Amino acid sequence: MNPFSQIKNNFTIIVLLLIAGCTGNAPENEDAERATDIIEITRDQFKHENMELGTAQFMTFENRLAVKGIIQSPSDGQVQVSSMIPGQIRNIRVNIGDQVVKGETLCQIQSQEVVDLQQEFTESASLLKVLKNNYEGAKILFENNIDSEKTFLAAESDFKSETARYNALKTKLIMLQLDPEIIEKGNFSPIINITSPIKGYITRQNGQNGQFVNSEVCIMEVIDQSRTYLQLYVFQSDVPYVQPGQTVRFFAPSRKEIIHTARITLISRTFDENTKAVLCSAEILDGALEHLFVGQNVEADIITGIQQSAGVPEEAVFHSDQKSFVLVKTDEDNQKYYFKKEEIKTGKTFGQMIELIDFDLQKNILLQGGYNLTID
Repeated sequence: MNPFSQIKNNFTIIVLLLIAGCTGNAPENEDAERATDIIEITRDQFKHENMELGTAQFMTFENRLAVKGIIQSPSDGQVQVSSMIPGQIRNIRVNIGDQVVKGETLCQIQSQEVVDLQQEFTESASLLKVLKNNYEGAKILFENNIDSEKTFLAAESDFKSETARYNALKTKLIMLQLDPEIIEKGNFSPIINITSPIKGYITRQNGQNGQFVNSEVCIMEVIDQSRTYLQLYVFQSDVPYVQPGQTVRFFAPSRKEIIHTARITLISRTFDENTKAVLCSAEILDGALEHLFVGQNVEADIITGIQQSAGVPEEAVFHSDQKSFVLVKTDEDNQKYYFKKEEIKTGKTFGQMIELIDFDLQKNILLQGGYNLTID
């Protein structure tokens, strides 16, 4: 036989044997590959990790619109307290954070101008009595043609002029919360009380005892917490989804664990150039107003609707390579449970629950206890 033919035949046999060997191992490789898809959990591990099996449940999920907001106060719920007359601060009775009621004395002002005002008022009161007598006498004489009209008109003018001055001084005293009747008897006081015009909390204090202040200085600020509301910034494109009466959940970034609730009351019809948003107002519903302060920034979700869908606890969902999975039970025996990971499509979250989209509610899955499992 030709040597080259012999070599050719031997090479052909070797190639055929290699092909046959590879073909014979294919089923084993496929079984091994399929075996890697199965996650095995021993019954001891299942019990030790407090694992739990179950099915996805049909539940309610909220459609939420995430927005920014700020705690605001209406114009009549926030006042700056100052003295109507220059003087020195005396006897400060409150501190920042104190709660006060309407009419409560915050501090006192000692002023020489207060004394001068009282003196001027008593002098006016005394002069007014004289001018009143002169006026009434001149009127009688004029009506009986005893005195001239010129004299009567002069007496009338003096009386009315002093009456106006007297009433103006009296009004000033009342505004300073001083009693004109007591002062008219000669009982003067250099002190006036600075009181709170509303109930609320002291949020600012600029003065101290002995400090001289005038009417332009804000001594204290009082805010009625019960009047505060939530102002939300809603992008123009999202406004059609917002309606009065919708629920709002919000929290301060520094206290995310404390969730407050509110209700949409007003949607502005104007566009705010500074924030590039439409302003919406919401009434704060819960009783935790003392934990909020005017000017505080918050993050909020407006609940624009609800829907029914399948849901599972968040810990039942595993994440890998930007994909989400659940572990579906495929089998079990006396020693182990067998699971297969199944890719899923998730939706909204609510509380500790997450929505599963187009998921079979009959599938038995691992609901909890899988936090130590590696499913890559």
